[in-house]
Amino acid sequence: MSLINKTIIDDVLALPSSARVELVELLMNSLVAPDKEVDGLWATEAESRIDAYEKGLLKTVSLDTVLSKYVKYRLVGSEPCSQEPGGELSSCKLQLY
Repeated sequence: MSLINKTIIDDVLALPSSARVELVELLMNSLVAPDKEVDGLWATEAESRIDAYEKGLLKTVSLDTVLSKYVKYRLVGSEPCSQEPGGELSSCKLQLY
């Protein structure tokens, strides 16, 4: 950190979070040169997935199901919780922590 001017750091930290995110993206992009071949492969894969979704060939998963794997919940009150077959929590009051 000694090579970076403290004024620059203070100025950056004073920016709104959206501007800091933009700055981080610019800095990250400056460290990794774009690879047109990889970008092309990802574009092809994305189009393939969109096509499969639109044709009904992909199984979809609800956001609640995805988040339930990564977000911790705690029960609020004394109501029992039950978990649906798809992994969704229902019939209880949950709070993030």
